[in-house]
Amino acid sequence: FPVTICFFCLFLFIFFRGIMQNLKNIVAEDLVFYKKRLKCKSSLRIFLITRSFHLLFLFRLNSFFWRSKSFRFFRSFFRFLTESYTGCEIHPEASIGSRIYFPHPVGIVIGQGVKIGNDALIFQNVTLGGRRDTSGNLFYPTLHNNVTVYCHSCILGNVEIGSNSIVGACSLVLIS
Repeated sequence: FPVTICFFCLFLFIFFRGIMQNLKNIVAEDLVFYKKRLKCKSSLRIFLITRSFHLLFLFRLNSFFWRSKSFRFFRSFFRFLTESYTGCEIHPEASIGSRIYFPHPVGIVIGQGVKIGNDALIFQNVTLGGRRDTSGNLFYPTLHNNVTVYCHSCILGNVEIGSNSIVGACSLVLIS
């Protein structure tokens, strides 16, 4: 199944290569980061069997098609593929920086307005979601650079997690 996904995505890169140049650069940067992080010599190995990379790659594809306002089929397809293959739900409007690593990408939920900076480390069953204030407005958390969020943590609402911070396991964060 992962090999089929990878070859299908490779086909899309070739087919849409002109309009996907920016996405190609971002994915290439992600690949270099994963090679260093996992001490792996082969990009093909990372691309084919690393589930964490698959999650980030499928999110970036889904986000690209979501912002393009065309290719509606691909928008729905990649969201479904990400959720069914990885067990994670990342809204395509979320803003995710570079060098993000998901050691165990299972059960992660990232909401629509979430902003994640560079060099974040997010473990399994983490929820980054929205919360309404008293007037009914919906707010989402912001994670700055070099943040680690351990497993089973929930960060909800208008919360800012500063740079070089650690959110402990099984935490519920509702205020900055």
